[in-house]
Amino acid sequence: MGEGIRLWRTLGGLVGAALLGGLCHLLLEIPHAQVATASVADSAHLTVSPPEEPKPPLVWTEPALVRQLASSEDEPLRVIVRLRAPAIPLSNQVAPVGHRDPVAARGAIVRARQQDFERSLVPLAALLDHGAQTGHLVARRDLWIAHALALTADASLIRDLMASSAVAEIHLDHFQRYITKTTSLGGATVTELDAVGELPWGVVQVRAPEVWDTFRITGTGAVVGIMDTGVELMHPALLDAYRGSLGNGLYSHAGSWHDAVNQGIYPYDDYGHGTHVAGIILGTATAASPPTGMAPGARWIGVKVLSAQGFGYDSWILEGFQWLLAPDGNPALAPDVVNASWSSLSSASTVFADAVAALEQAGIFAAFAVGNDGPAPGTVGSPASNPGVFAVGASDSDDDVAPFSSRGPSPWDEAKPYVVAPGVDVLSTIPGGVYATMNGTSMATPHVAGLAALMRAVSSTVPVRAMARILTETAVPLATTTPNNDSGWGRVDAFAALVALARPATLSGTVRSSGGAALAGVRIVAIGETVPPVAGLTVETTSSADGSYLLALSPGIYAVSAEAFGYLPEAVPRLEVVPGSHPVLDFALTARPAGVVQGRLSVVASGVPPTRTVVVRALGTPVSAVVHTSGYFSLSLPQGDYVVEAKGLGYRVVTETVSVRAGWVTTSHLRLEPIPTVLFVDEGAWYYGSQAPYWRAALDALRFAYDEVRIKVPRIDAPISATLALYDVVLWSSPQGSPGLIGAQEAVEAYLEQGGRLLLSGQDVAYMDAGGVFFGGTIAPYLYEQMSVQYVADRGLLPYVSGSGPFADLRLSLTGPDGADNQVAPDVVGVNDPSRASLVWRYDDGGGAGVATELCVPFRSLFFGFGLEALGDAADRADVLQRSIDWLVTAPLTAGLALEHATAPTLVGPPGATVTHVVTLRHIAYAGVTETVQLSIRGATWETRVLSEHVDLPPCTTVAVTVPVTIPADAGVNVTDVAVLEATLGALPEPVTLTLTTKTPAPVLLVVDDRWYPMQDYYAEALSAAAITFDIWETQVPERGIVTVNSPMTDTLDLYPVVVWFTGYDWYAPILPTEAAILSGYLNRGGRLMLSSQDFAYQHANDPFRDQLGILFGDWHDKVTQVQGVVEHAAGGTWGPVDLAYPFPNWSHTVEPSPDAEPILRGQLGQPIAVGMRHPDSGAPQSLFYGFALEALPLSERTRALATGIGWLSPLGSTGWLVTPPTVRAGETVTFALTVRNTAADSLRVEASHQIPPGFTLLHASLPPGVTEQGGRLHWGGIAAPGDPLTLTWSAVWVGGSYLGQPPTVTMSLPEWGLAFTREAPFYGSGADLGSSHWEKASGETLPVGKPLTLTFLLENRGLDSTGAGTVSLWLMRGTAPITASEPPTHGLALGGWSGTLGPGEQQTIALPIRTWNWDRLVRLNALLDDGMGHRWEERLWLVTEPWRQYFPVVRRAR
Repeated sequence: MGEGIRLWRTLGGLVGAALLGGLCHLLLEIPHAQVATASVADSAHLTVSPPEEPKPPLVWTEPALVRQLASSEDEPLRVIVRLRAPAIPLSNQVAPVGHRDPVAARGAIVRARQQDFERSLVPLAALLDHGAQTGHLVARRDLWIAHALALTADASLIRDLMASSAVAEIHLDHFQRYITKTTSLGGATVTELDAVGELPWGVVQVRAPEVWDTFRITGTGAVVGIMDTGVELMHPALLDAYRGSLGNGLYSHAGSWHDAVNQGIYPYDDYGHGTHVAGIILGTATAASPPTGMAPGARWIGVKVLSAQGFGYDSWILEGFQWLLAPDGNPALAPDVVNASWSSLSSASTVFADAVAALEQAGIFAAFAVGNDGPAPGTVGSPASNPGVFAVGASDSDDDVAPFSSRGPSPWDEAKPYVVAPGVDVLSTIPGGVYATMNGTSMATPHVAGLAALMRAVSSTVPVRAMARILTETAVPLATTTPNNDSGWGRVDAFAALVALARPATLSGTVRSSGGAALAGVRIVAIGETVPPVAGLTVETTSSADGSYLLALSPGIYAVSAEAFGYLPEAVPRLEVVPGSHPVLDFALTARPAGVVQGRLSVVASGVPPTRTVVVRALGTPVSAVVHTSGYFSLSLPQGDYVVEAKGLGYRVVTETVSVRAGWVTTSHLRLEPIPTVLFVDEGAWYYGSQAPYWRAALDALRFAYDEVRIKVPRIDAPISATLALYDVVLWSSPQGSPGLIGAQEAVEAYLEQGGRLLLSGQDVAYMDAGGVFFGGTIAPYLYEQMSVQYVADRGLLPYVSGSGPFADLRLSLTGPDGADNQVAPDVVGVNDPSRASLVWRYDDGGGAGVATELCVPFRSLFFGFGLEALGDAADRADVLQRSIDWLVTAPLTAGLALEHATAPTLVGPPGATVTHVVTLRHIAYAGVTETVQLSIRGATWETRVLSEHVDLPPCTTVAVTVPVTIPADAGVNVTDVAVLEATLGALPEPVTLTLTTKTPAPVLLVVDDRWYPMQDYYAEALSAAAITFDIWETQVPERGIVTVNSPMTDTLDLYPVVVWFTGYDWYAPILPTEAAILSGYLNRGGRLMLSSQDFAYQHANDPFRDQLGILFGDWHDKVTQVQGVVEHAAGGTWGPVDLAYPFPNWSHTVEPSPDAEPILRGQLGQPIAVGMRHPDSGAPQSLFYGFALEALPLSERTRALATGIGWLSPLGSTGWLVTPPTVRAGETVTFALTVRNTAADSLRVEASHQIPPGFTLLHASLPPGVTEQGGRLHWGGIAAPGDPLTLTWSAVWVGGSYLGQPPTVTMSLPEWGLAFTREAPFYGSGADLGSSHWEKASGETLPVGKPLTLTFLLENRGLDSTGAGTVSLWLMRGTAPITASEPPTHGLALGGWSGTLGPGEQQTIALPIRTWNWDRLVRLNALLDDGMGHRWEERLWLVTEPWRQYFPVVRRAR
């Protein structure tokens, strides 16, 4: 079965259940009709009359049922009712199927069991019929196989059944999990394959292919019944093997498929487990894949007894057993073998014992999984635990019992399992027509079921117990004592079992050399002649150590040969094998003519022989020589060409091609390059998650010789520190575990302390050993203290890592077809002690992915928070491994300095202030001495100095260096000065430097507060395009690999006139409460804020800061997909509509402004999505809030939105710009008026420019002093004093016609700030003008709640021409709806109000019948006008709903 949940029992629970069970027995001994009742007053005298009839036999009832009966009087319960067996059961008189016709025998067995059931049911017939007629019996299933009924009935009927002498036992129809979905290696994601490249290892290990070849048996004629979650019929490897397949796409499911769960009429699998099981039993070859099954010639039938989640009722499974014994009532259709890859949580349960016994009686071999709750003893599940049931455990490719495989003994003290079979990394079929690997005893059991099908193909009458005896007696023992409670009798051997059953002819003999010496490993091949019955048959074996061999052969004529390296082959062209014969054939092989390859090994550069053992071998041959200190070697080889390899620890592998001639000596001198000695530790083997092939391939590509430790048993196989210390470098692969998990943490700690060199790689090492929650925050000293690795987070895969230090310039993928693709949750790590270690790998979001430790420690170590095996390219893995080894073996520093910023690299301060850089100076040489360091500054133009110019530093010590910088009082805005701090040490050829940057504030601070999706570039690009200078503040800063919160404080914000803050996709905490408080204070002190956050209004629904931003409420029903500006607002404008393209999921919302605020942008429905708020006292612009992500705008509109928004928030935000009148006839004069207002505390240099629009003729005489004109562009510059508006006007003549171009604009700029923005003024030429349209109700009036009310809107055209296809649309905020609405609206509504053409001077009255639903609420109605010629207007109406009135009764005191 797949992984299950272990049931833990306590002594108290067992005692309590026993006591309660005894009480139930006592209660049930009283006949139901004789339980008397009495009042409390009579209770002392209550007696029960003795029964007139003999007391009925005891009915066993489980305590859980008694409890449910007490609490579920009216609720039907599902129960199993076991009937009392007849005095002489007919089923006991029917002999089991043996060496007789199985079909006839099965028919007799089924009829006997059915008759016994009917006889026992007679006393209950009337009670059950009455229950069905009165509704007490809801459902019934007859389960004659178990002599039981499955009922759904109420408590009264169940109690009546308890009182019946015909009932032996009643228990709940338990619903429990029998399997859980198993996965591939080590819990990694299941990898689906479209095809299988070779035979699955398990099929090969149990020698099924030898059975196919030797006996010409693949299971043909045998039928296997699969009890599971179903089987996918249409899988190419299973379709033709279905017994119900008639060919040509036709099927007959009767007798071949049954669904006890959902009553489906054709085979399916909604879980996947049963399909995987079926493929192991009999998966056939397809056009692209070899067979996956043990018996690919067998056929299958299926019964679904488990749900899509692996759960099942007892009654479903019993129904499945019953159907298998007589499919659709026909015993002749019963299978030969049944596979049950599931088990219950209670090993003591016998609920299925009768059904399993019935299968055995009918000659049906059934294999059951023991479960996946090992390795503790006594964990075998039921029914595998029941006496005599053939129980199967799981083994791996090393013939070790899988740790998860449940163990015996059974509750009956029987050794379980009986056998084990391959159950680890088993490749088989899954739904969808593909293949995948899974682990579990669920995968082991079908290997045995498939083997049983092969045996049934040989004999349909061999008794089940004889089959069991053969399987156990021929199993390969995995322990010295058999049977045992781990592996039973051993791992099954299909070939040995078939030899024992079929007793074939054998060919045996001995192979010797011509000199008489026994030859081992000689390949003996028997090839059948081209005529039946052995045509094309090839059978082979190899000789043992004494030269003997044995071949089992089917009768026929064979050509037999013996082949071995270095010898001439010998063959017998024709050998006839007859049934039952045992011919003997010996071989004497003659050696081939040979020559000698000899030479000397020497070390490059020194020329001396190697000091370590080196093995020289001829690749592809068994010939090798071990070379010791002499350096000489000699190989005897048959004539031919060979590649000679020299391989030894501490030397790079070297090869050379040589030609050997018979009788000649060929010389080959090989030169060895010294390299570090390497130990590779494969920790993944014990949990079947080994990724060693990727590491080995990388080391082989680098031509490294290395030793390997494979950890199969934790703690026992783990290397000790003395072993690790034998090697220059240790490479430790931990794919899903950690050294601490196997008890190796102390060995690693000691190895590092002794000066070891370690690379440790794995996606869960830090999670397990450096403070992850898996072990309650366990912190292993070797990782946290020595290697300085700090666990930060366990996160989903980020596909790339970028390197620094030894891995500089690398950006590598953690996915890809050439890698393991096994990273599920790689660790994010930080540096615990930056004086020792540094990050050398980062994920794309800045989180730490790897740590290098080298400074001031006796060792060197590298930690990867991901698996090296996941790197998606083989060349990358080899490159990273070579870089790692090179770095690890680097000698300790004898002199070295490090300078690091303790404060930010760039410090900002106002003119006239002094800011202080603090720098950390460290002496990083572990092997050095005390040194005097000289400190100096170069390159600074501002006053910059070092407070301490000479520092004495012992090795591995740190000192803080203070560098104050005085900013000139006249420095201006956004001015930068750069200084370089130099640290000079006599032992170093060059000084160590660090750049210190100091600047005055820019006019804008861009606060980067995104999470998960980096969005800074979207804003920086747009601000740069608008020529707006800005500083950047990041609220989430990776420090030592840990992302920490770094919110700007009050003193920082107060340096900037305008703050632009965005939260990107941060739905978790877009603005922290502390940040909201800081920003609120910033606004109260006169600051200006632009905030873009699609989740702020949701997270801060009741925050006063939301009110300060002018947000009445947010509404998330209408996601914003399109944006356009509000013409009347300077921060909006005439642009749009434009579509939004979100770089992350869209969680935007409608933002309803408060009465003091104004909408500045609207969405696709007309809903407000951004609001502007002025300071409540000064009336100056204060804040802009956007309920969507500005980064979703195209660059041009994003640039415009930021520029106009920042312009409105700037000290010039209240500047006025008008063109009057907005409509004129041809030849009439128009006046342009610019009113410059400075709301700052100081005077500002201001510039303004205006391009005369097309269609106007400038009247030069109207230009005011200071305004110049050149090429149609007007320019003015001057000083704007605070609080003193300056108005400039000029005139132009309109040439006529409608004005359809861009509205007349003026560009305002603050040169010293590097800030410029544009203002628009509405102008319609000789066209239509709807600007005087209005609501015919005054704002602030009171509306009744719940009562119909009709509002009117007057649309009028005071222009000089007709509109185009104009429209009026209405936006109603939440709480207001059309009169036709039947329930309160939960979000705003967009309504169509009018469409058509309106001539000059014409009016149109629009009636809006509405109803309001909320008491004491502000209600805003919006009329959005469009003249169809590119001009927009909007008119808003604020109303107040009446307050709630509570009327109290008048109480008058009587006089």
